Amino acid sequence: MNFTVVVTDDCNLRCSYCYEKNKKYYYMTEETAIKIVEYVYNAIERRVRLYPEEIKYRNTVVFHGGEPLLNFKVIKCITEGLQKFDYKFRYEMTTNGTIYSDEISSFIKNNNIELSVSIDGTKYYHDKNRKFVNGNGSFDLVISNISKFIKRDINIRARITINPESIVELCNSINYLSEKGINLFAISENFYNEDWYEDDIRNLKLEIEKIRKLDKEILTSFTDRNDVFKIKSDCFGGLNSIVFDPVGTIYPCVFSLNNNWYKLGDLNSNNEDVTKKAMNLHEWLEMKPSLCKSCGIRETCSGYKCKILNNIINRNNDTSPPVITCNIKRLLLEISMGGECIE
Repeated sequence: MNFTVVVTDDCNLRCSYCYEKNKKYYYMTEETAIKIVEYVYNAIERRVRLYPEEIKYRNTVVFHGGEPLLNFKVIKCITEGLQKFDYKFRYEMTTNGTIYSDEISSFIKNNNIELSVSIDGTKYYHDKNRKFVNGNGSFDLVISNISKFIKRDINIRARITINPESIVELCNSINYLSEKGINLFAISENFYNEDWYEDDIRNLKLEIEKIRKLDKEILTSFTDRNDVFKIKSDCFGGLNSIVFDPVGTIYPCVFSLNNNWYKLGDLNSNNEDVTKKAMNLHEWLEMKPSLCKSCGIRETCSGYKCKILNNIINRNNDTSPPVITCNIKRLLLEISMGGECIE
């Protein structure tokens, strides 16, 4: 199972494209963290009883925010609490890269936490979109901290969010970050931006072609053929994965945080009741109209599986993904197939 723990929804940045709405700026307490540890254990135990043929140790815990390292003590509390159980956990964390200490670095390394850092490539576009509360850019500090993590032999995955205006710097961004020691890149479009046009797709195609020509050992989500052609599993938010907000409220995914429509329960809820609500939610989503249902490439598209996100963006009207998501997926398939047009 996959458990995402939002240890705080507070953040020291004010990113222009942040998808987390209606923030309450809460910090998870250690008391709540301990209850989450027990809930995770009970959820896994129930899963193993229901599906004994599944691999017992396939469990992931993702530390999320806000900026999760603002509440580092709770991250430690949860990790240490889970170690007492006879289950193995894989840990992940996404950070904005503005917080570093030797203690944090040692903890990440000792617990094999897979670390992703959100950074939008070159200084101009990063600082334009990822600013501190006082309006100052965060690029220089993030780059400095990335170097410190890498010196401690911690592998970094860069999470790059592209906007229409920043596409033209995508290759330069990846080239620059690779020189800083990063070789793994997860690229995502700003799907809340409605100002995407055909020229942007053409510019993206040129950038991807330039990235493919770089003489570097790098892997990006836009150029990895295995990832482009991979069959994507459907969304099972609330069933195979659940999200805890800072006060222990349970949601199916991070995009649904603070949206009462998608609330599945809390730490006092029976796990069976949470599962039942999640099943009802997915049945309701399946009944919604969606352009994906007639699309021939939907099985390889992450946009198809993210029905909750799509429905939120579409204000509960349907589960079709944003147009830009569809266009980028078709472009990636076209490039990976050597230019063959995707209908």
